[in-house]
Amino acid sequence: MNKHSGNDPYKTRESLIERIQNDNTTASSWEDFSDAYRRFIYIALRNNGLNHHDCEEVVQRVMIKVWEKIARFKYNPGRGKFRYWLYRVSRNEMIDFVRSQQAYEKRNAALLELSPEIEESELRKAVDGEWRNYIANMALERIKEEFKSHTIESFLMHSKGIAPDEIAKKLGMTVNSVYLSKRRILDRLKEEVRRLENELG
Repeated sequence: MNKHSGNDPYKTRESLIERIQNDNTTASSWEDFSDAYRRFIYIALRNNGLNHHDCEEVVQRVMIKVWEKIARFKYNPGRGKFRYWLYRVSRNEMIDFVRSQQAYEKRNAALLELSPEIEESELRKAVDGEWRNYIANMALERIKEEFKSHTIESFLMHSKGIAPDEIAKKLGMTVNSVYLSKRRILDRLKEEVRRLENELG
């Protein structure tokens, strides 16, 4: 059994949504939702061209819109993942926000030309790459405490393309230990990514 499963702030996707749908005034449920998705919403908006300040504003609007719409959301794996629905909500809120800001006419005309309608293939292309990076970073943050700091540092340095012998010299490790550290963390990272994928979709 995964050691996180008994006390995991990231509840399964269905159970978290059901908790919100059954009682969307419960603060803990919304805190769990915010912890799991808020950063992803922000990243999606930034990648669509919004600046930091406007992203913060639109993220708040998205959270309110989700609160309004979540009761009508029906999870159906055959029709796509929850992240696609959330991305559509976020994108539409961004478009509404941009159109309401006259300054955008000069600052970013391209955003004004976005349509609320988006092809399924375009949607998946826009979402999946961002989601993979988001989940990988979340997974790494969650497993860091399971390893010694120099093991994590070795992995991060290796991921940046630094030569194993250089890493070993800097961290006082053997080259073999550098390779073993990378394998251990990668195996654990893949496991955590799969778990988060199943839970957060």
